[in-house]
Amino acid sequence: MKVKVRCVSGICIIAILLELLSFISAFADYTKVSLTNEKLQGYKKYTDKQDVFCTEQNPDIRFIILDRDDDGYMVICDSVVLNREFDPDGTQMFDLNDKNNIAYYLNNDFISEGKLPDKIVGYIDYERVWETEGGSDGGNCPNGYSTKCGISLMSYTEFMKYYKKIGLQDDENKINWFLRSPLASQEDTDLVVSAGGSYASEGLLTSALSASIGGIKPVFWLKKNFFQDVRLSIPHLGEEAARLIRKTLKKEDIQNGTANYSGYELKRFGYTVKGEGEEYITIDIPNEPTYVQNSRDAYIDVSVAMSGIKSKEYTVQVSPDGTYKDPISYTRTVQPLKKEMFHLNLSCVPNGRYKNFGVRVLCNNQVIACDSKPVTLLNFCEDEPLYEYSKIGANFNSDSRTGRGLFNDSFHWLCSVIGIKNIRAEHRWGWMEDPKGSYRINKHKYWDDLPIKYNLQYNPLILGYGNPNYYSGDVKTWQNATDNLRFQFEMIDYLDNNGTDLKSLEIWNEPNLKNYWGSDSWVTYSQTANKFGYELKKRYPEKEIIGCSIASQNGEDYIDAFYRRGGLMYVDGFSCHPYIYPTNPDVKSLLRSSDFVSRRYEAGGWTTVSQTEVGYPTNKGPSGISYETQAVYMPKVFIYNDELDVDLTNIYCLENQGFNEMYNEHEFGIVTYDYLPKDACVSIAQMSRYIGNAEYIGRFPICGDSYAYIYSKLGKLIAVVWSVDKPFEYMVEKSIQAEDYFGNKVYSDDNGNIILDDKEKYLSNISSDYALNAIADEARTMYDEICAKELSDDVKEDIRALADEYLEIKNPTALQIAEKIDGTYNHCMELIDKYHDKTELKELAALLFRVHQFCIGVASYYASFDVRYHDSDKTVSEVNDKISRRKGNEPESAILFTDAMMRYANRYNKKSNEIKSNYKNSEKGTIGSAAKCDILAINVAKLAERFMELEEVDTSRPVLTFLEKADPVLYQGQLFESYVEVDNNRNADINGQIVIKDNNGNILGEPSECVVPSKTVKNVYFKGKVPENAELGESIYYIEISEGGKTFKTIEMDAMINPIVSVGMYDCHDTIDNMTSIDFDITSTYNEKLMGSVEVTPPEGWSFDSNNQKFVIDTNQTQKFKFNITQKKKVPFNEYFFDITVKDNLGKELFSKKLPLSFVVSVKAKEMLPVTAFDGDITGWEDAYPYYMNMPEKPEERESWTSSNLAVKSLLKWDENNFYVLVDAYDDIHRQNFSGDNLWNGDSVQLAIDALNDDTAAMGSDDYSYGFSYTSEGNESRCYAAAPGKPIGARPSEWCRVVRNKELNLTRYYISIPRGDLSPLKFEVGTDFGFNLCVNDADMESRERYVQITRGIADSQNPSHFKTFRLVGYSSFGRYENDKEYGFAVKINNNGLKDITK
Repeated sequence: MKVKVRCVSGICIIAILLELLSFISAFADYTKVSLTNEKLQGYKKYTDKQDVFCTEQNPDIRFIILDRDDDGYMVICDSVVLNREFDPDGTQMFDLNDKNNIAYYLNNDFISEGKLPDKIVGYIDYERVWETEGGSDGGNCPNGYSTKCGISLMSYTEFMKYYKKIGLQDDENKINWFLRSPLASQEDTDLVVSAGGSYASEGLLTSALSASIGGIKPVFWLKKNFFQDVRLSIPHLGEEAARLIRKTLKKEDIQNGTANYSGYELKRFGYTVKGEGEEYITIDIPNEPTYVQNSRDAYIDVSVAMSGIKSKEYTVQVSPDGTYKDPISYTRTVQPLKKEMFHLNLSCVPNGRYKNFGVRVLCNNQVIACDSKPVTLLNFCEDEPLYEYSKIGANFNSDSRTGRGLFNDSFHWLCSVIGIKNIRAEHRWGWMEDPKGSYRINKHKYWDDLPIKYNLQYNPLILGYGNPNYYSGDVKTWQNATDNLRFQFEMIDYLDNNGTDLKSLEIWNEPNLKNYWGSDSWVTYSQTANKFGYELKKRYPEKEIIGCSIASQNGEDYIDAFYRRGGLMYVDGFSCHPYIYPTNPDVKSLLRSSDFVSRRYEAGGWTTVSQTEVGYPTNKGPSGISYETQAVYMPKVFIYNDELDVDLTNIYCLENQGFNEMYNEHEFGIVTYDYLPKDACVSIAQMSRYIGNAEYIGRFPICGDSYAYIYSKLGKLIAVVWSVDKPFEYMVEKSIQAEDYFGNKVYSDDNGNIILDDKEKYLSNISSDYALNAIADEARTMYDEICAKELSDDVKEDIRALADEYLEIKNPTALQIAEKIDGTYNHCMELIDKYHDKTELKELAALLFRVHQFCIGVASYYASFDVRYHDSDKTVSEVNDKISRRKGNEPESAILFTDAMMRYANRYNKKSNEIKSNYKNSEKGTIGSAAKCDILAINVAKLAERFMELEEVDTSRPVLTFLEKADPVLYQGQLFESYVEVDNNRNADINGQIVIKDNNGNILGEPSECVVPSKTVKNVYFKGKVPENAELGESIYYIEISEGGKTFKTIEMDAMINPIVSVGMYDCHDTIDNMTSIDFDITSTYNEKLMGSVEVTPPEGWSFDSNNQKFVIDTNQTQKFKFNITQKKKVPFNEYFFDITVKDNLGKELFSKKLPLSFVVSVKAKEMLPVTAFDGDITGWEDAYPYYMNMPEKPEERESWTSSNLAVKSLLKWDENNFYVLVDAYDDIHRQNFSGDNLWNGDSVQLAIDALNDDTAAMGSDDYSYGFSYTSEGNESRCYAAAPGKPIGARPSEWCRVVRNKELNLTRYYISIPRGDLSPLKFEVGTDFGFNLCVNDADMESRERYVQITRGIADSQNPSHFKTFRLVGYSSFGRYENDKEYGFAVKINNNGLKDITK
């Protein structure tokens, strides 16, 4: 075949090629969309000002010019204008004809609702055609399509072209916002593309369910004449926006319009205008990025200069709230070619945080320049004496340091001016030595130099966290601790040599949480803390050593265990984190904090307490509070802590950790993630200015439960007051000066009254009556607290006599107060003499400590006289020498309470000498502060000297131990052997014996030799046998080391005692119709071969071919048993309990319990109630099969379930369209402080499905993870993992319904997951799939425990651990009787979810 070829000209060929390329380009632009997880290159979080414009009529609504053509301008709203569904029906098309669809809404109701300015709406081009890519093949827009309309959303193609002009996040509404483009997916037909406006999706394009809630950013074309006819706000017109306007419109075009711009305004557009001189205006709002100023000398500078030949009058206006309704104005005449400076004094503006502090410049009544910034005005904390002893601190988050370069000069400067002098910091070993042997001890020198520059101190420095190059998990061995300490020594020495003011060292952070400590062991932490405390105190005797640092969970018990295991010998004090958010501190702060603080008395007192984390997050949701409320609450926490004698309080934390406003961990700061102060910065500054260098005296009631809190500050007395109930009038003397919680003056009325509400008021120039009233009330409080303890009436009467001496003091002199203090301590000496043989030394020491705490307040009042007291050096030195002589050849040994008292005396003495040295008696008030320290140092030293006569020297302190197994699992009758590493730092050898005892003091084995030479570490072995009748469960065992028949070291071991035999029921893999047997294991831990029998009593209506089987089981072996079923009887809900009894061959009962049968099946449903109609009634679930988790001791009894803290039953069903789960969680407290992606952190259910049951070790393409809870937002459903192309995040609330019955302590979850959201799971009989269920429990603030069917959800996302479940067909059920009580409570009232966050 011949083909004729026609030649065409080169021009024709080019034209054809261009047309073809155009077609290909258009086709490429509008093909289907797929997404990656890569962030967009060069994206902007916020829009640049140069790209925006707004109308003069609506200057707060800003728009971005994206593009232009000959007919107009493509424009998008800068902000998310509303949140709603793309299409509630779950379709993908941007459909003008569907009244549910966003397209119809934007072009109809949206316009009539006035969401856009009228001037904008009138110029929208409704004839524009918008091209959109195709969606899923099974959806309603599989191919690309065109839409003619006025208002649209951006397409994917348009977004990729213009995204560098658009700020992806809206500061007021951080939400992902919809594009109109569908996401092409083989499985889903309900996904559309959205832009990452949330914190989690920053810089990303992601997918969203079209039926879910998303942000709406309308886009439209404005007609060309818009800018000719509509006046813009010239001061807000961005340079790039003006440039795009000039490209389409000439100056004459603008002049021919109806906007009537002046020549000056045209010049601002960038046009050349004759006769209009140039103007040069700068507005300087200082102290970027924080914009914080001292209110006393706050200012804004505005400079104005112009060219031309005539002078002009300019007015500068300041509007703190940005509205200009009542501006502060300054007017001046400006001469040509001369710069005029407006220095605007802001001292008349009240203290506070101003979100939009506005400044504008006017000429001829036209705004020609403007600016606004989030300005904060506060009273700076002046550089007064004694601030170095401030108790006010904050946590600086190390993650922020590393990732964002946050720790710059301005940030440290802000800390210094608001009075935060103490930084809780950390330098983690894993950061500084990685890989092993590669030391970078000065890696973060920049961080460490800035506190020096701004006179801040590390107080405390957190020591701890391991290094995976050396060991994983917790510190288990002497070598682990030694390696860790080597790094800590290097770090501390480096900081000291660098000049860092390093006050205290805190051993770890929240070791009672596994994610910080590395295990659940309390014993291993005590071992480590004792080792750390011993070595640190020996190397750095002047630094305070702090232990525990516990989170709220199990905190009180943890502290008790720490001190029971020797804590008082090794550390100066303990720290705790008693969070109570969002509860008002007036309601809970004293109560909750005292739960922790009071543990010091159980240890004998004489130990400091620090709260190294306290805070109130400002996140949206039930656990958060407003900025304004945070400002009121935070100072009260510090003041309440002064009442509790807390030595240091650190805010957690100084700065927000991120932008996610729904996540509490991102919102704890008193400064935002963008460095901007919250209101609490102002109130903390005011508090610091008053009490940062003050000394607490005490409090007294002024009205009901409202108190006045009294301080001595540099020779003067001050008070802090507020109302804990309704506002009331409070009379103040004329001489008193009052300020509010922001530092603004408060003036009394004609009767001398001020109004006290819930916000703090600060009073200065108060009389001594305030202090004397406080001392009297503290004396009563001391007496009441001591009387509440189990002490003899004689002791209580002596304390009453002591307290009475302070009730009627009038106009005392300094000498009289000093004599009172000395007399009180003399009274304490008498208490020692009278009661040491009648009272345990620990109780006596605690009693003396409580009296000492009272004396601290009296001594603070004494400080206000600013007179000298006797120098304490001689007394303290003499007592220290006596103690050293008493310890003899073992100087590192302990005299427990004597040493603790002397740590207090030495601190007072040291502080007195520092004050005298630093201030040379030249600063008012410092003499009195030094005198307070001297009087306390002398009296406490004398008290220690007297108490020493009652105590023996304890040479166990330098003997440190590490158990091979700190938390062993032991069995009744088990023979066991283990060892303890003994680190003997004594000068003498250890030559004795070691033995183990149970919690009743019974010796469990023959003593073994314990010989450890001086200055060596050695493994010392011990062995024993667990009694066959030992009490089951957790038990403390004691390893005792003795010399000469006398125990000198006792080591605690947390043992878990299990029975000799354990029984484990097998899950049933089919319905009862197909069951042929029940199967279970018996495991023997007996120390020799076990012979016996097992008897099983089946449920009513059941029988076996035999109820009894004999067995012989070797030690530590497991044997399987099968009991063949000969008769069965169905019951509703398929709850079947089998009474299993195991006996040895002598007939001794080893195990007896009723165990239920769990089923790993999901039965097909005939008819299911819609989730939205669920009210708690589970009628219709009778044919389902249960699975049990964390069963109570007697699972056959409902009362056993209702009294549980967390016990769970679940039922599964399915039909052609949905997968159903019913979960009954028996839980004494239902608490949910979280929502959204964090709902797992409160009471909630998580479930995971491995659709193909392929057992992968990580979540794969067929695996799903969902979460469900009732939160402040109502019923919530979330997706945590899904198949590719399916979005992560919110799911319809209709998937879940939660009800709670408080009488039964039962929370019931009814969950329905659509078939398409579990693809590729085959919804057909016989399908096997992987399944796991987890129930989370939070009794206080956040999740404290969880139970799951098996591993793989809460501990890790690992489908290989999931149980295999099976979809089975329809099943009948036994006869249902309405009046019968079943194991499942069929009908329950929903009466327990009214308040789930308090």
